[in-house]
Amino acid sequence: MRTAGTGQANEHEEHDRKNFNLPGQQPELLADVLANARPQVPIVLVLFSAGPLNVSSADSADSVLAILQCTFPAQMAGLALYEVSLIES
Repeated sequence: MRTAGTGQANEHEEHDRKNFNLPGQQPELLADVLANARPQVPIVLVLFSAGPLNVSSADSADSVLAILQCTFPAQMAGLALYEVSLIES
């Protein structure tokens, strides 16, 4: 499981993002994770943001099993992600 996203410093009420790209070094980190992924270990990308993000590189990668958009979660998000991760395909 790999997480990515934005935070209050990047987007909040009356402060919209200028683009849909992941902020900071996250695009490079995601590219590195995808480039070095082992075929037998699928990646689940979990996004935390108030709006859409450009993760087309992950969307087209064979190693990415799922992309979960969690927006800005509340107190039960950890438990919800845990329970989703236990579902067998």
